[in-house]
Amino acid sequence: MDLALAVAAATAAALGADVLWYSLGHTHGTRVLGILCRFSNPLLYAIAGSLLWAGAWITLGYLCADVIALIATGAARLGRPLLIVIAAALITYVVLKFARRRRFLRHLRSARITAFDLRQRLDAGDHLVVADLRTALDIETAPYRIPGARWIPPDSLDQPRQVIPKASEVVFYCAEPREATSAGMALLLDAHGYKHVHPLSGGLDAWRRAGFPVEPAPPR
Repeated sequence: MDLALAVAAATAAALGADVLWYSLGHTHGTRVLGILCRFSNPLLYAIAGSLLWAGAWITLGYLCADVIALIATGAARLGRPLLIVIAAALITYVVLKFARRRRFLRHLRSARITAFDLRQRLDAGDHLVVADLRTALDIETAPYRIPGARWIPPDSLDQPRQVIPKASEVVFYCAEPREATSAGMALLLDAHGYKHVHPLSGGLDAWRRAGFPVEPAPPR
């Protein structure tokens, strides 16, 4: 096999997928396009990434061809037992992923809070930490927030106790469909021992659709 031709073919295949996704973002999602355009040249990065990915794996295979041949020969001798082990590992992986997703969905359903409930809690003077998880680009697009909300980027919650006191009752909102970011952060804080964390159902859009007030978001 010609090494250079193999690397070029794999790079072209990966680049084709990148171009397809970029085109979809351009025609069907201005938000996706806006995120991509924060980089100076998305296509250049895509070419470099594709070349690195294809070149690394194919070169490794090329250099280790003899070792790979020995492994393949050994695997052929094992035959059915090896297939059973691989199938069992794959089934175990799928089951674990399914169980994790079910746990995530149960947590999301039980923890959600509606915009009306949040407004009542705030009007009643309850001590809540309302956290705005939107990206800086989202805030530039919609430069307002729920009154009193704190902007907390998700990547700052790797060590949440440094940002939010553990005893706090927290409400997250974001700009993602079905509160994906809020739900993920709620699950993360739950794993760190936080007991009262709620994604805002419908996010900031639901709050505005309900006619509740917003305030200007400070520049980022």
